[in-house]
Amino acid sequence: MVGSEGTLGVVLEAKINLVPLPKAKAVMAIQFAGLIGALRATPQILHHKPSAVEVMDGFILNNTKQNAALERLRQTFIEGDPGALLCVEFYADRAEDLPPRLDALERDLTAHSMGYRYHRALDLAAQARIWSLREAALGLSMAMKQDAKSLSFVEDTAVAPEKLADYIDRFLAIVRRHGTTAGVYAHASVGCLHVRPVVNLKTEEGVRKFEAIANDVSDLVLEFGGALSGEHGDGLVRSPFMRKMFGPVLYEAFRQIKRTFDPLGILNPERLSTPRR
Repeated sequence: MVGSEGTLGVVLEAKINLVPLPKAKAVMAIQFAGLIGALRATPQILHHKPSAVEVMDGFILNNTKQNAALERLRQTFIEGDPGALLCVEFYADRAEDLPPRLDALERDLTAHSMGYRYHRALDLAAQARIWSLREAALGLSMAMKQDAKSLSFVEDTAVAPEKLADYIDRFLAIVRRHGTTAGVYAHASVGCLHVRPVVNLKTEEGVRKFEAIANDVSDLVLEFGGALSGEHGDGLVRSPFMRKMFGPVLYEAFRQIKRTFDPLGILNPERLSTPRR
Protein backbone atom coordinates (compact mmCIF):
# COMPACT_ATOMS: atom_id res chain seq x y z
CA MET A 1 0.00 0.00 0.00
CA VAL A 2 2.94 2.33 0.54
CA GLY A 3 4.12 1.60 -2.99
CA SER A 4 0.67 2.49 -4.31
CA GLU A 5 1.06 6.05 -2.95
CA GLY A 6 -1.83 5.74 -0.52
CA THR A 7 -4.38 4.83 -3.19
CA LEU A 8 -5.56 1.66 -1.38
CA GLY A 9 -5.28 2.50 2.30
CA VAL A 10 -3.65 4.50 5.06
CA VAL A 11 -0.60 3.22 6.96
CA LEU A 12 -1.03 3.95 10.68
CA GLU A 13 2.14 2.27 11.94
CA ALA A 14 5.00 0.23 10.54
CA LYS A 15 7.72 -2.04 11.93
CA ILE A 16 11.12 -1.87 10.28
CA ASN A 17 14.25 -4.00 10.46
CA LEU A 18 17.48 -2.03 10.68
CA VAL A 19 20.62 -3.22 8.91
CA PRO A 20 24.02 -2.38 10.46
CA LEU A 21 26.15 0.11 8.58
CA PRO A 22 29.16 -1.37 6.76
CA LYS A 23 32.37 -1.31 8.77
CA ALA A 24 34.47 -0.01 5.86
CA LYS A 25 33.78 1.93 2.65
CA ALA A 26 35.74 3.14 -0.34
CA VAL A 27 34.77 5.24 -3.33
CA MET A 28 36.38 5.52 -6.75
CA ALA A 29 35.46 8.58 -8.84
CA ILE A 30 36.03 7.75 -12.51
CA GLN A 31 36.13 10.43 -15.20
CA PHE A 32 34.79 9.85 -18.73
CA ALA A 33 34.84 11.91 -21.89
CA GLY A 34 31.08 11.50 -22.27
CA LEU A 35 27.97 10.18 -20.55
CA ILE A 36 27.33 7.27 -22.92
CA GLY A 37 30.86 5.97 -22.40
CA ALA A 38 30.29 6.03 -18.64
CA LEU A 39 27.06 4.07 -19.03
CA ARG A 40 28.71 1.50 -21.29
CA ALA A 41 31.28 0.93 -18.52
CA THR A 42 28.61 0.29 -15.89
CA PRO A 43 27.88 -3.40 -16.70
CA GLN A 44 31.64 -4.06 -16.57
CA ILE A 45 31.84 -2.37 -13.18
CA LEU A 46 28.92 -4.43 -11.86
CA HIS A 47 31.01 -7.60 -12.27
CA HIS A 48 33.05 -6.28 -9.31
CA LYS A 49 29.96 -6.21 -7.06
CA PRO A 50 29.99 -2.58 -5.90
CA SER A 51 27.41 -1.33 -3.42
CA ALA A 52 26.57 1.65 -5.65
CA VAL A 53 27.37 3.16 -9.05
CA GLU A 54 26.19 6.77 -9.32
CA VAL A 55 26.58 8.96 -12.40
CA MET A 56 26.66 12.73 -13.00
CA ASP A 57 26.81 14.11 -16.52
CA GLY A 58 28.59 17.24 -17.73
CA PHE A 59 25.40 19.33 -17.42
CA ILE A 60 25.20 18.56 -13.69
CA LEU A 61 28.95 18.92 -13.10
CA ASN A 62 29.14 22.27 -14.87
CA ASN A 63 26.47 23.71 -12.61
CA THR A 64 28.85 23.36 -9.64
CA LYS A 65 30.91 26.18 -11.14
CA GLN A 66 28.23 28.66 -10.10
CA ASN A 67 29.50 28.44 -6.52
CA ALA A 68 33.11 29.17 -5.50
CA ALA A 69 33.01 26.79 -2.53
CA LEU A 70 31.67 23.96 -4.69
CA GLU A 71 34.29 24.67 -7.34
CA ARG A 72 37.02 24.27 -4.70
CA LEU A 73 35.37 21.06 -3.56
CA ARG A 74 35.20 19.80 -7.13
CA GLN A 75 38.92 20.43 -7.63
CA THR A 76 39.80 18.06 -4.78
CA PHE A 77 38.92 15.03 -6.88
CA ILE A 78 38.00 16.14 -10.44
CA GLU A 79 40.59 17.15 -13.00
CA GLY A 80 39.51 19.35 -15.90
CA ASP A 81 36.00 19.12 -17.34
CA PRO A 82 34.90 15.51 -17.78
CA GLY A 83 31.80 14.73 -19.79
CA ALA A 84 30.61 12.44 -17.02
CA LEU A 85 31.64 11.07 -13.64
CA LEU A 86 30.93 7.64 -12.19
CA CYS A 87 31.15 7.29 -8.40
CA VAL A 88 31.66 3.63 -7.50
CA GLU A 89 31.29 2.64 -3.85
CA PHE A 90 32.41 -0.60 -2.18
CA TYR A 91 31.61 -2.02 1.26
CA ALA A 92 33.71 -4.45 3.30
CA ASP A 93 34.05 -5.76 6.85
CA ARG A 94 37.74 -4.81 6.90
CA ALA A 95 39.33 -1.68 5.47
CA GLU A 96 42.31 -3.66 4.17
CA ASP A 97 40.00 -5.64 1.88
CA LEU A 98 39.02 -2.57 -0.14
CA PRO A 99 42.25 -1.49 -1.96
CA PRO A 100 42.59 -4.85 -3.79
CA ARG A 101 39.04 -4.47 -5.08
CA LEU A 102 39.80 -0.95 -6.31
CA ASP A 103 42.97 -2.26 -7.95
CA ALA A 104 41.00 -4.97 -9.75
CA LEU A 105 38.40 -2.50 -10.96
CA GLU A 106 40.97 -0.04 -12.28
CA ARG A 107 42.88 -2.80 -14.10
CA ASP A 108 39.68 -4.05 -15.68
CA LEU A 109 38.54 -0.62 -16.86
CA THR A 110 41.98 0.30 -18.14
CA ALA A 111 42.17 -2.95 -20.11
CA HIS A 112 38.83 -2.10 -21.75
CA SER A 113 39.76 1.58 -22.30
CA MET A 114 36.92 2.71 -20.07
CA GLY A 115 37.43 6.00 -18.25
CA TYR A 116 40.61 8.04 -18.11
CA ARG A 117 41.15 9.08 -14.49
CA TYR A 118 40.53 7.03 -11.35
CA HIS A 119 40.45 8.92 -8.06
CA ARG A 120 40.31 6.88 -4.85
CA ALA A 121 38.65 8.09 -1.65
CA LEU A 122 39.55 5.77 1.21
CA ASP A 123 38.76 7.95 4.23
CA LEU A 124 35.28 9.13 5.17
CA ALA A 125 36.09 12.83 4.74
CA ALA A 126 37.22 12.33 1.14
CA GLN A 127 34.14 10.22 0.42
CA ALA A 128 31.88 12.87 1.93
CA ARG A 129 33.34 15.47 -0.44
CA ILE A 130 32.39 13.36 -3.43
CA TRP A 131 28.83 12.70 -2.27
CA SER A 132 28.25 16.28 -1.12
CA LEU A 133 29.22 17.58 -4.56
CA ARG A 134 26.64 15.36 -6.18
CA GLU A 135 23.93 16.50 -3.76
CA ALA A 136 24.79 20.17 -4.29
CA ALA A 137 25.05 19.83 -8.06
CA LEU A 138 21.49 18.52 -8.26
CA GLY A 139 20.14 21.51 -6.37
CA LEU A 140 22.07 23.94 -8.56
CA SER A 141 20.80 22.34 -11.75
CA MET A 142 17.22 22.87 -10.54
CA ALA A 143 17.79 26.50 -9.54
CA MET A 144 18.13 27.92 -13.05
CA LYS A 145 17.47 31.68 -13.14
CA GLN A 146 15.68 31.81 -16.49
CA ASP A 147 12.06 30.78 -17.06
CA ALA A 148 13.13 27.47 -18.58
CA LYS A 149 13.82 25.03 -15.75
CA SER A 150 15.29 21.54 -15.40
CA LEU A 151 12.07 19.64 -14.64
CA SER A 152 11.31 16.27 -13.08
CA PHE A 153 8.58 14.76 -15.26
CA VAL A 154 10.44 11.91 -17.02
CA GLU A 155 13.12 11.48 -14.37
CA ASP A 156 12.07 8.11 -13.01
CA THR A 157 12.39 5.65 -15.88
CA ALA A 158 14.46 2.50 -15.49
CA VAL A 159 15.83 -0.19 -17.82
CA ALA A 160 18.20 -3.11 -17.38
CA PRO A 161 21.77 -1.78 -16.80
CA GLU A 162 23.08 -3.58 -19.89
CA LYS A 163 20.57 -1.61 -22.01
CA LEU A 164 21.15 1.69 -20.25
CA ALA A 165 23.70 3.27 -22.61
CA ASP A 166 21.60 2.67 -25.74
CA TYR A 167 18.45 3.73 -23.95
CA ILE A 168 19.86 7.03 -22.68
CA ASP A 169 21.41 7.72 -26.08
CA ARG A 170 17.93 7.46 -27.62
CA PHE A 171 16.37 9.36 -24.69
CA LEU A 172 18.71 12.33 -25.19
CA ALA A 173 18.02 12.23 -28.93
CA ILE A 174 14.34 12.77 -28.08
CA VAL A 175 15.26 15.72 -25.88
CA ARG A 176 17.40 17.25 -28.65
CA ARG A 177 14.68 16.67 -31.24
CA HIS A 178 12.39 18.82 -29.16
CA GLY A 179 14.96 21.60 -29.11
CA THR A 180 16.24 21.43 -25.55
CA THR A 181 18.84 19.90 -23.23
CA ALA A 182 18.74 17.82 -20.05
CA GLY A 183 20.74 16.97 -16.96
CA VAL A 184 21.36 13.30 -16.16
CA TYR A 185 22.33 11.78 -12.83
CA ALA A 186 21.59 9.01 -10.32
CA HIS A 187 21.64 5.24 -10.09
CA ALA A 188 23.48 3.68 -13.02
CA SER A 189 23.94 0.43 -11.08
CA VAL A 190 20.22 -0.35 -11.29
CA GLY A 191 19.47 1.35 -14.61
CA CYS A 192 17.47 4.18 -13.04
CA LEU A 193 18.77 7.55 -14.23
CA HIS A 194 17.02 10.82 -13.47
CA VAL A 195 16.83 12.82 -16.71
CA ARG A 196 15.51 16.36 -16.29
CA PRO A 197 14.82 18.20 -19.56
CA VAL A 198 14.93 21.99 -19.55
CA VAL A 199 11.44 23.31 -20.39
CA ASN A 200 9.68 26.67 -20.00
CA LEU A 201 6.17 25.90 -18.74
CA LYS A 202 5.21 29.59 -18.87
CA THR A 203 4.64 29.34 -22.62
CA GLU A 204 2.23 27.32 -24.76
CA GLU A 205 5.17 26.00 -26.74
CA GLY A 206 6.79 24.81 -23.52
CA VAL A 207 3.66 22.99 -22.38
CA ARG A 208 3.41 21.25 -25.77
CA LYS A 209 7.09 20.32 -25.53
CA PHE A 210 6.53 18.97 -22.00
CA GLU A 211 3.71 16.72 -23.22
CA ALA A 212 5.51 15.60 -26.39
CA ILE A 213 8.66 14.58 -24.52
CA ALA A 214 6.61 12.66 -21.95
CA ASN A 215 4.75 10.77 -24.69
CA ASP A 216 7.90 9.95 -26.66
CA VAL A 217 9.73 8.74 -23.55
CA SER A 218 6.85 6.46 -22.58
CA ASP A 219 7.08 4.82 -26.02
CA LEU A 220 10.84 4.45 -25.61
CA VAL A 221 10.48 2.82 -22.19
CA LEU A 222 8.09 0.24 -23.64
CA GLU A 223 10.46 -0.47 -26.52
CA PHE A 224 13.30 -1.20 -24.07
CA GLY A 225 11.14 -3.28 -21.71
CA GLY A 226 11.64 -0.82 -18.87
CA ALA A 227 9.59 0.86 -16.18
CA LEU A 228 8.18 4.38 -16.34
CA SER A 229 8.34 4.68 -12.54
CA GLY A 230 11.54 3.10 -11.29
CA GLU A 231 11.89 4.83 -7.95
CA HIS A 232 9.71 7.84 -7.20
CA GLY A 233 6.28 6.47 -8.11
CA ASP A 234 3.59 7.43 -10.60
CA GLY A 235 1.73 10.36 -9.08
CA LEU A 236 -0.16 12.87 -11.22
CA VAL A 237 2.47 13.11 -13.95
CA ARG A 238 2.78 9.43 -14.90
CA SER A 239 -0.67 8.06 -14.01
CA PRO A 240 -2.13 8.89 -17.46
CA PHE A 241 0.39 6.47 -19.00
CA MET A 242 -0.54 3.44 -16.87
CA ARG A 243 -2.90 1.89 -19.45
CA LYS A 244 -0.17 2.15 -22.09
CA MET A 245 2.47 0.73 -19.76
CA PHE A 246 0.54 -2.27 -18.43
CA GLY A 247 -2.04 -2.97 -21.15
CA PRO A 248 -5.85 -2.91 -20.93
CA VAL A 249 -6.33 -6.22 -19.07
CA LEU A 250 -3.97 -5.51 -16.17
CA TYR A 251 -5.01 -1.89 -16.06
CA GLU A 252 -8.66 -2.87 -15.62
CA ALA A 253 -7.56 -5.15 -12.76
CA PHE A 254 -5.98 -2.09 -11.12
CA ARG A 255 -9.31 -0.26 -11.43
CA GLN A 256 -11.26 -3.19 -9.93
CA ILE A 257 -8.89 -3.38 -6.96
CA LYS A 258 -9.20 0.36 -6.41
CA ARG A 259 -12.99 0.19 -6.44
CA THR A 260 -12.92 -2.72 -3.99
CA PHE A 261 -10.64 -1.10 -1.40
CA ASP A 262 -11.80 2.49 -1.91
CA PRO A 263 -15.37 2.51 -3.27
CA LEU A 264 -15.89 6.20 -2.43
CA GLY A 265 -12.66 7.28 -4.11
CA ILE A 266 -11.32 9.24 -1.13
CA LEU A 267 -7.78 7.83 -0.95
CA ASN A 268 -5.41 9.88 -3.13
CA PRO A 269 -7.90 10.35 -5.99
CA GLU A 270 -7.02 11.01 -9.62
CA ARG A 271 -3.99 8.72 -9.44
CA LEU A 272 -3.28 5.48 -11.30
CA SER A 273 -6.78 4.15 -11.99
CA THR A 274 -8.68 7.42 -12.55
CA PRO A 275 -6.09 9.90 -13.81
CA ARG A 276 -6.67 13.27 -15.38
CA ARG A 277 -4.96 13.91 -18.71
